[in-house]
Amino acid sequence: NDFIKNEGLDIICMQEVTPAVKEGFILDHPDYQFFGDFRFVPQLAHDETPLVGLKKGKFYVLEYCRKWLSFTPDVPESKFISDTYWPRVYVELKLKDVATGYEFYLINTHFELDDYSISQAYLQIQNRVIELKSLGYEVLVFGDLNNTKAFFDKYSDGTLVDLTDNLPYSFQCYGNK
Repeated sequence: NDFIKNEGLDIICMQEVTPAVKEGFILDHPDYQFFGDFRFVPQLAHDETPLVGLKKGKFYVLEYCRKWLSFTPDVPESKFISDTYWPRVYVELKLKDVATGYEFYLINTHFELDDYSISQAYLQIQNRVIELKSLGYEVLVFGDLNNTKAFFDKYSDGTLVDLTDNLPYSFQCYGNK
């Protein structure tokens, strides 16, 4: 909480956020608007969401949706054949920067743990990014992808670029202050 308050972040993307944690973030950070729907319909007490926080007054939210990582992304709780009990989702926002008018998309997700599901989820996100770029939009993708760059290189067509490649730590800053 102190990190978020001290850094003055415009966008916060989190994964594995439970209902209680989401509620706490909303209460602790009234200067942010939060977006993230849970995996199950109706939501379960132990459910999780990839949550996006936007600094109030920085962006207009033009569109928002939740999709399931599956071959049927609009079917609630759908998943790939090798997924565990947990269906996986991504949240997508079309944003407009209040100061500049610049419009772009943001996707936040959390992939499954097995290689087949990860590869299919990666291809699903990559195809969505291709679709949005063909309409002239830039897209930022955030998330816990649960695999290595070498793994994704097998599926990548160059559409998705890892902007964290040169960081001396993971995006979670584990072990770093």
